[in-house]
Order: sequence, then structure tokens, then C-alpha cells
Amino acid sequence: MDPKLGGGILYDLGPYSTVAPLWAMDFADISDLDVQVIWHKGGTDETTRVNFTIGGAKAETVASDNIQVTHWFIIEGTKGELRTGGSDSFNSHNNPSTLEITVDGKLRIERFEACDPYQLMADSFARVVRGGSDWLMPMDQSLKFAKFFDAIFAKMGRP
Repeated sequence: MDPKLGGGILYDLGPYSTVAPLWAMDFADISDLDVQVIWHKGGTDETTRVNFTIGGAKAETVASDNIQVTHWFIIEGTKGELRTGGSDSFNSHNNPSTLEITVDGKLRIERFEACDPYQLMADSFARVVRGGSDWLMPMDQSLKFAKFFDAIFAKMGRP
């Protein structure tokens, strides 16, 4: 991870965990941004914790090379919760995965077949580039994503 090349954990894993609350909250406005960083001696971020408020909800995300490989995604609300099963919520590469949804005490589990998410993303992008149609993140969401990351990087500074 070379800082001259833009390396660091926020760029590597952050796009999954750090932006998940934006999708969950329909890209609502963000406030109260706080960022905590553990820096590698080479000048890249090894662990980045981002706390913020989005659409009135509190969000906390962590992307790290220093924490044992455990990834989870949990949304808790007044009527229930949504959580990913297992410990690979943002990269269940070639493994099946689950989504656990509890509403008013009733649990429903959605199951997803094993897949290669990176291949699926690349294939979707290639279809669009070739003139076909497939889902790509809308430009307005891409811009909000980029502005959010810009704000995080501004708070991080550099060692």
C-alpha cells in the first residue's frame, strides 16, 4: 500500500463497509463526521473508523488490516434489525451468504448462492461499456460516495 498510489485500507475495503450505510439510508445527508486512523509507518491507513450521522441515524464503520478477518454488517432499529450472517459480509467470495431480517421479533433469513462478486461487477461494467444494459451505480450516488470519501480523507489528514 503506497500512499503515492492512493493506497490504504479505506480505498481497499472502505468502499464496502463505509458506504453501506449510505445505501441503507438512501444516500441521505451526512453530518457529525468523525474519523479515527491508525497509520502504517509507510504512510497509509491500516485501520480507519468512521462515525457519522446519516438521515438522523448513527453509523459506525471500521475498515482494517489489523483486526482478525471478521466482517459484519448490522442495522438496528426500533422495530427490528438487519444483519449479515457469518463473518464475511462484504466479501463472501465463492461462498454462500445469508441476510437475517428481524421485524417485530419475527426472523426471516434470505440465502444467497455462492458467487464471485468481483467477476459479476466486472461483467456488468463490461456489458454497459459494450453498449448493453446492466446495473451500474447511478451518477448522483457515485458523486455522493466520492464527496463522502473526500470528507473522510480531509478529516484523516496524513501522518
